[in-house]
Amino acid sequence: MFDSTVLKRCLVSVVVLAVFLLTACGGGGSKSNGTGTGTGTGTGTGSGTGTGTGTGTSFAPSDPLFGDQWHLKNTGQLGTNGTTAGTAGEDVNVTPAWNLYRGAGIRIAVVDDGMQISHEDLAGNVVAGASHNYCDGGTDPTSCASNGPGCNGGDSCHGTSVSGLAAAASNGVGGLGVAPEAGLVGYNLIQKDTSSNEADATKRDLAHNSIYNNSWGAPDGTGLYFPPLSSWTSAVDTGTSSGRGGKGSIYTWANGNGGGQI
Repeated sequence: MFDSTVLKRCLVSVVVLAVFLLTACGGGGSKSNGTGTGTGTGTGTGSGTGTGTGTGTSFAPSDPLFGDQWHLKNTGQLGTNGTTAGTAGEDVNVTPAWNLYRGAGIRIAVVDDGMQISHEDLAGNVVAGASHNYCDGGTDPTSCASNGPGCNGGDSCHGTSVSGLAAAASNGVGGLGVAPEAGLVGYNLIQKDTSSNEADATKRDLAHNSIYNNSWGAPDGTGLYFPPLSSWTSAVDTGTSSGRGGKGSIYTWANGNGGGQI
């Protein structure tokens, strides 16, 4: 079991994975002419069966905070302090991809400290009944702060943020994610991190999850190496060979919170 007392609270990996999803995994992505596999209503299957031949119709987000999301489109806009401007063009360059693919038919598993599945910017993309709470065995991973011994307290702030970066819906509320029509599931592994749960979260629902984004792991910045257990490496091997309809599931991990030199 990894030592999860040091939480890998880095959001960069989820942006990278979602851009990869849109630009390299066109199969299963939504087509701008409305004929893609999935509707962005949380029913993504992760099977990657779409043809990826969108017509190129322009997609214009209606979300009121999109103008502040410089990581998606950096126009040199002012930051929240009202004085510091960004550098125009320094973003993930995802807006051209939106004209063809927006993630429908793809499912992202957020392995984290939980996910507020009722959040107004996430609920439309959450796959009903597919999330997992490792504290009570249920399907609502929002929080397990009071669910008995063996559970780490706290909330689902980090998992909710990660989920929003990946796949907040473009619904005219707040902002939107990099893949605003992808399906979302949440696994609150960090709140009850055991060796068996780590392996389970890594291969849970492989037939449907295209991507597993992980915000947990061994502590870094210590100068020490913490090797994973064979049960976890076996789960990764299974996922990369059998997941996503035999194409292999994609795994991403946050890294670098320790600030060590590379």
